[in-house]
Amino acid sequence: MHDDLGGATTRVFPEINDEDDALTVAMKLGSAGIATVATAPGSSRNPSSVDRDWTHASTTNHRELVARYAGTNYGVGIHAGKSNLYVFDVDHPEKLPPVMEEAFKRDNPPFQSTRSNDRDRGHYFYQMPDGLTLGNGTGTLGGAWGEGRGQNGFVALTPSHHEKAAEGGRYRMVRSGPIPMLEGELLAALRTATVNANAATDEKVKSFLAEHSADRRPRALAPIIAHYNDAVKRGESRHATMVHCVTWGCREATEGRFPAQRMHDQLRAAHTAALADTSHPNGPDPDRGDFPGAFAWAVAQVTSDSARPEMVAGQPAPPETAALNAVKQQENAGAPTWSRVDLTAILAGDIVQAEPTLFTREDGRSLLYPGLTHSFHGESESGKSLILQAEAARQISSGNRVLYIDFESDALSVVGRLVPSVARRQILRRISTTVALRRVPSRVSNSLRGTRCWISPTPSPSLTALRRNWGCSVTPR
Repeated sequence: MHDDLGGATTRVFPEINDEDDALTVAMKLGSAGIATVATAPGSSRNPSSVDRDWTHASTTNHRELVARYAGTNYGVGIHAGKSNLYVFDVDHPEKLPPVMEEAFKRDNPPFQSTRSNDRDRGHYFYQMPDGLTLGNGTGTLGGAWGEGRGQNGFVALTPSHHEKAAEGGRYRMVRSGPIPMLEGELLAALRTATVNANAATDEKVKSFLAEHSADRRPRALAPIIAHYNDAVKRGESRHATMVHCVTWGCREATEGRFPAQRMHDQLRAAHTAALADTSHPNGPDPDRGDFPGAFAWAVAQVTSDSARPEMVAGQPAPPETAALNAVKQQENAGAPTWSRVDLTAILAGDIVQAEPTLFTREDGRSLLYPGLTHSFHGESESGKSLILQAEAARQISSGNRVLYIDFESDALSVVGRLVPSVARRQILRRISTTVALRRVPSRVSNSLRGTRCWISPTPSPSLTALRRNWGCSVTPR
């Protein structure tokens, strides 16, 4: 079966009335190219309770919708990614970053209210551009305001029952009409989803847990648990933070740093405790039941041959610093990096401090920050280059890309140090091209993406240009 999900032309979100039943709502959405999935009666959280493989069961086909909803009391949920939609699930409108506030006012997107006592809290619907697939991450927009729903995202819709109805929870379409296209700064702030978006099967999850049992660096698990607990204490989304951490944990488990089962159990315990926490801004949510599905998704990401999430030091990129976010947003918008930086979010306390994830010690503590510039000072022959080369070797061993720039040594000297290191076999396996260049035109750098190259640049390029042209971490000296 092939669903007609529309193209780049303007699409319209159908008018949904309070008196519409589930079948009527699903049929209206299906006619608009919006795929739906059934949710269990009295629940709006877990579509897998009706269809275990709900990402494939979602449909726009009218015949299938009649067979699914007629004579039942199921609720209705939208499969955002399959419908080529990205949904902003806003829990705290007062914490929206300026770029989101401006976009919502300008675009007037379809809006579903999820609280009767907060008119701006709810779901804002956007259309993804053709050829671009966004995941459930929020990129540089942060997570204090809520969550994103993309490729495998699910959003409950009226007449589904809201589990927090006693506290004003509801699903009510307030505004229908044209669905605006994600573009400009708003689109630039969102990260592209990984290629493999489907969750692993139960059998594959069991196999993953049994296979990855090495325990070479047991203390490396502590920073992952600490990152989850700290983010939740700051009021970040428990679900989005959990997805981030299980993906990080699965990646580290494949490297043999700690057993996958131990990581699974400790993260699940932390998430369960957080969902029961009454002090969280979103209140307790003990029946959410989202951990198994998120863990299965993470296993699929780290075991796929084609999928390669954006990684730094074997983990998804953590929240970036306010300064780096501002520079990136200005660059994406075409503004010079010396433009004024909006400090509203910083003063409001919504910016998450970056955490070190590079150059990790044996006790699990890391010393260097991803995306930032570090300077090593010391006398000649004190080991400055050796430290950076050791971290470069670790990154290569973890399957990450490294661009090493040196204005003094030559390629033979650097590789001569790397080859005897723990990365020897990884280097020999992964090196596809060794190139010595003085200047790197963009057409050349584009053709060499993904290779291991030696660059001796003259004149010195900016770090911003290197990140843009080579798409990899930069190790400055």
